Order: sequence, then C-alpha cells, then structure tokens
Amino acid sequence: MAGGREIGRAYAARPFERKLYTPWKIASFTSLTHDAGSHLAEAPDYDRAAASEPAALEGGPVRNRFSFPRGAKAGVCLHEIFENISFGGGEDEIRAAVARALARHGFGEEWLDAGCELILDALNAEIAPGARLRDVADHQRLIELEFTLPVKRLDVAALIAALQKPEHGLAEPFRRAAGALDFASVQGFLKGFVDLVCEADGRVYLIDYKSNHLGDAYDDYRDDRLVHAVAREHYYLQYLIYLVALRRYFAARGADWDGRFGGVRYLFLRGMGEPGCGVWADAPSAALLDALDALLAGSGTKRGPGSSTQ
Repeated sequence: MAGGREIGRAYAARPFERKLYTPWKIASFTSLTHDAGSHLAEAPDYDRAAASEPAALEGGPVRNRFSFPRGAKAGVCLHEIFENISFGGGEDEIRAAVARALARHGFGEEWLDAGCELILDALNAEIAPGARLRDVADHQRLIELEFTLPVKRLDVAALIAALQKPEHGLAEPFRRAAGALDFASVQGFLKGFVDLVCEADGRVYLIDYKSNHLGDAYDDYRDDRLVHAVAREHYYLQYLIYLVALRRYFAARGADWDGRFGGVRYLFLRGMGEPGCGVWADAPSAALLDALDALLAGSGTKRGPGSSTQ
C-alpha cells in the first residue's frame, strides 16, 4: 500500500445484465409489424425493401416502370413528387417536378421517362368509377396528414382477436396474416402519417402510394396478387389504424363520415398503367373500426394466452 492506495488492483463497474422494458412509448404501424426501434416511430412509412439493380438484357439495362429503382430511397422520391405537384397540372409541369425530385435523390436522367409514367398513370387511373386523382383540386386534399392516437393499452392478443372475428368482416387472408403479429404491449401513443386524404367525385378516400416491386408484368398487380402483398406486409393493419385516426378527425370537426367515406385505395404505382391493375380497394366495416377504436381507448381489451406484458 502506497499513499493509502492499493497497488495492482483493477476496478470496473458491475455489468448490468437485466433487460429494461418500458410499456409507455410512441409506437407506429412500422414498429408493430417490423419490430422497428422507437427512432423510426415518427417517420412516414415508405418501402422498406432493399434496393436492387434494374434487370439487364442484351444491349443494356431496361429502364421502365417495372425496373425503376426500388427501396426506401425510391419510395421517398415518388412520395415527394405527389406532395409537390398539383394533380391537375400539365404534363410539362409534372415532368419538371419529376426531374427535380430524381436529381435531388440521386437518380439519373435516364429514369425520367419511367418516373413520369409512374406519376401520370397514377393520376389518370380510375380509383373508383368516374373518380381520378387528376380531377382532385389542391383544396380537396390533405397531404401527409399526421396523427397521434392516445393508447391506454394495446395488447397483441386482443388486437388479433378483434381482427379475426368473422363478424368484423376482415378478408380471410388478412385474418390469417394477423395471427403472426407479435409486439410488446403498447401504452402511450400511436403516431403515423397518411399519404393522402382527398375528395373525389363527392366521396372521401384514404390513399397510400406504394412503389413495391411485385413483378415485371401488369398481371402481377391484379387483385389476386395484391391481396398477398397487403397480407404479407400487414398493410391491412396500417390502413385500419389510419381509418380510426381519420374517423376521429372527422368526428372532432362535426363532419359526416359514414355518408361520405368512399374507401381505402392503396396505389401500387408500378402496376397502374392498365385498367384494373395496381389499385387495392377496401372498405372495412364500421364494426371492425369500432372494435379497434375501443381497443386503443382501453375499453374491451382482454388479455389472453400469449399476450405480452413487456
């Protein structure tokens, strides 16, 4: 011992090996379905698929709607274009907006024609008989509508039970997919961003743009194929959460919901070049939305086997 201190002894803090869980959080659709960290909870949800190179054939790569770059970066780029254009704008105006967005996100001019095709075909396609985005004026739309829903307690077992009740009318592929949901119980808030809420032909629609690559032919974007993508990615849960928020938004303003709601439209942009392709349409039952609203409010929540308490 020298100067009151021991020589040759090392000291270190004891390792902390317990896991700490906090049920109070700000969650999102992404965190419920993809085990995302809380740092992702407040961001708009764009394609998460890994980027890939365009298909190569003799004479060089094909540059069309199906080979347009994939992944979150491309999704952000396409969403940004829809946010920054007037839907009824002229083709030259929209082409200039596409060119600016591509340059800003690092995509070459060789993608300009394909990018314009994706945007223009989505604007011109019928989302319902007689209804097109092209005819939606700027004052008839809400872009990137942000919401925060208070959650008293959202338990995965109770959510699955509500989704799978036959009387709630959710399509069978989605009821089956819901059985795979697995997340820690949520107390706090659910936060999200709705791509577009708009009025078209007198009806209100909830719109979400999807740049997912499902194949290299229009037949890959017909309803029988889209239903598998919606189930696989749990998009049915995404738009159900969005609809609960939107109903509350209408109710808080004393606006008519039941008489004006036209449905959900998920626009799979790569497939929208032919009639009947690329548009996923749904109109969930009021009973299902009521049940989900009650779950978020903490009424009717029943914990069952396999429910998470973390």
